[in-house]
Amino acid sequence: EISNTIYLALWNDGQLEYDQNKKEWTRVQVEINLKLFNSQNIIDEFLNKLKACKNELYGISQNSDTKDYILVFQCGYYCKECGEKYTEIWDKWCKPCQIKYLKETFIKWTSENEKIDNFIQEMQLKVNHSYDIIFEWIPYNQFSSIKKISNSIYSALWKTGPLKYDQNKKERTRVQIEVNLKLYNLQNTIDEFLNKVRVYESDKNFEIYGISQNPDTKDYILILEDGHCRCSEMYTDIRYKWCKPCQIKNLKENFRNWTSEDEKIDNFIQEMQLKINYPKDIIFEWIPYDQFSDAKKISNAVYSALWKDSPLKYNQNKKEWVRIQFKEVILKLCNSQYMIDEFLNKIKVYENDKIFEIYRISQDSDTKDYIMVLQKKYDRRYCEKCIEKIEHKWCKLCQIKYLEENFKNWTSKNEIIDNFIQEMQLKVNNPKDSVFEWISYDQSNNIKIINKTVYSALWKDGPLKYNLSEKKWARVQAKEVTLKLCDSQNIINNFLNKIIVYRSDENFEIYGISQNPDTKDYVLVSQDGYCEECDEKYTEIQNKWCKSCQIKNLKENFKNWTSGNEKIDNFIQEMQLKVNCSSDIIFEWISYDQFSSIKEVNNTIYSALWNDGPLEYESNKKKWVRVQTSKEVTLKLCNSKNTINGFLNKVKIYNNYFKIHGITQKPDSKDYVMVLKNNHKGYVGSYCEICIEEYTDIKCKWCKSCQIDYLRKNFTNWSGNEKIDEFIQAMQLKINNPNVIVFEWIPYNQFKAIKIIGKGGFAT
Repeated sequence: EISNTIYLALWNDGQLEYDQNKKEWTRVQVEINLKLFNSQNIIDEFLNKLKACKNELYGISQNSDTKDYILVFQCGYYCKECGEKYTEIWDKWCKPCQIKYLKETFIKWTSENEKIDNFIQEMQLKVNHSYDIIFEWIPYNQFSSIKKISNSIYSALWKTGPLKYDQNKKERTRVQIEVNLKLYNLQNTIDEFLNKVRVYESDKNFEIYGISQNPDTKDYILILEDGHCRCSEMYTDIRYKWCKPCQIKNLKENFRNWTSEDEKIDNFIQEMQLKINYPKDIIFEWIPYDQFSDAKKISNAVYSALWKDSPLKYNQNKKEWVRIQFKEVILKLCNSQYMIDEFLNKIKVYENDKIFEIYRISQDSDTKDYIMVLQKKYDRRYCEKCIEKIEHKWCKLCQIKYLEENFKNWTSKNEIIDNFIQEMQLKVNNPKDSVFEWISYDQSNNIKIINKTVYSALWKDGPLKYNLSEKKWARVQAKEVTLKLCDSQNIINNFLNKIIVYRSDENFEIYGISQNPDTKDYVLVSQDGYCEECDEKYTEIQNKWCKSCQIKNLKENFKNWTSGNEKIDNFIQEMQLKVNCSSDIIFEWISYDQFSSIKEVNNTIYSALWNDGPLEYESNKKKWVRVQTSKEVTLKLCNSKNTINGFLNKVKIYNNYFKIHGITQKPDSKDYVMVLKNNHKGYVGSYCEICIEEYTDIKCKWCKSCQIDYLRKNFTNWSGNEKIDEFIQAMQLKINNPNVIVFEWIPYNQFKAIKIIGKGGFAT
């Protein structure tokens, strides 16, 4: 069996620790604990014990004289008193020892009542954590400064205070605290008293310290956390000294002091008030309209104003609701004096959102409109003008209203077209949407033909775009656009159906409709998005990039370069034809004489300057160009002993992780070289040089697969026992990161300065 005796020792070589600079395991002398297993022949039982120890073990050893196996583990995991693992390691707290200590102290106190003593002992033995309060018998003379709160509740100072675990000292200490004494005139009915204690104990919202007894009256006393209201109940919120039942009672008593003169409104406000749950909750009120001054119009239905008395706020020192005068608020008018239910439903929506604080309800004394009184501080999710919920500082309702009011300022002189444009405008859904418009043809400048039905042009004023910072629609002037002619002045519906199809493409913006004044042809005005080479829509409209044309150009250029090796050429061509967007790197064959200022980083990685630099897509010129001379790159050498297939497989692996510009070849050694985007520090720092896989832990430059391979190569018959060796090997192969302990067989002669650890104790 495992001995309970714990030994302290020095391990000469120390544990294996991973050195991220050297990228290898190193050893440093360390202080450890030893625990004997004095049954060298019962291997299975010993190994089962080891499995339960998890991560704190360094390994196994064996006393060379007694042949007893030894557990070698980190200091601080096992109790110095009993030799068992701490119940709470961080706090060095052992539950069995705590229970033992409490049992030993039973003889040091008594209530002089067997039932009470048994109950307290039972409560003490329920201790489960270091932070648990130890339930106690507390002599009455421990209390001073006793003050009455109610008939059965008193406040007092407990001189020594409760037993609480000190995390710094790792022991229980006492500190004077303020407590409440709850009296029970039940000295003759102990069972009833203890049942009441059990009820309090089951409520985890406050702490119970123990039991005492008044020596004069013989009343038993329950010692509680300081937190009782005058009603003799615990505060609902102890921190704020706030009692929900008392607050509800006060509010009910105040119902007679106000009225809106409408029964439904009064009932609603009363219902809202009785929902109060916390001291920070707003008390929903009826506010006479003459309480507001300095009203300022924000929109037709929204005003700011000063509220003279201001809202009720709970003052924890005074333990009552108080008012801070002249609070600035928002008044939202609701033209609903005859639709009370609709008005109240709107309030419920606001209240449920928990975004705007609704202080109260009022009523305009002249118009009889009901008013919601809201917090002045705006929530960004609400419109400042209409106080409706919005997204991205953009109010859909207000914008649609603005567009509707603007219908009278334009016309196509065709009712069907006008109705269609109006319908499209009212579909605006977010601030990124363009407003679909009727665009006068004289707004088009620099018209150039692309094909028979497609033209490019400059739109003088440009499209309407919503400016979030200015919170209004503005125009982007001199916008380059595409005009698509539709010979359909007599077939309006066909033309409009085509627009609906175009609008369904979310990646293609349609700005509106125009009409050639000479031919009367209707024109679809869209973003500049058609390729001048093939007349098809650009693959990337914003960058004016056409995938099919770019692939065609690359194919035509195959004849202008060669690596001198058919497999390499085919591979590069295949890589080039994978181009999918304008930001993709064009994989190339790069002549080695293009590189200068070559500097070694390590055996296989070099930094260099690429004289011409890589191909980059220029959207203005609509073609690939070399815009950066002397581009710094990284060269990754691959040994010429590798076959072409082996090299290309390696390129494919690298291409999954890195940005590769292409391939070159050293003219002297004939080694093939990968040309990578300049990040040699990243290649050295992020990827394992042995297996080319990303480090499991980049910060520590640690590769799990390579470390497991290293450990496998060092497997040997360490202990002379097959089962133990297999167990150690299995433990080592579970390694998952550089910070875990590598489980080992540790020769006994590695230990020195071995001594038994002393005993611990408790504060009293």
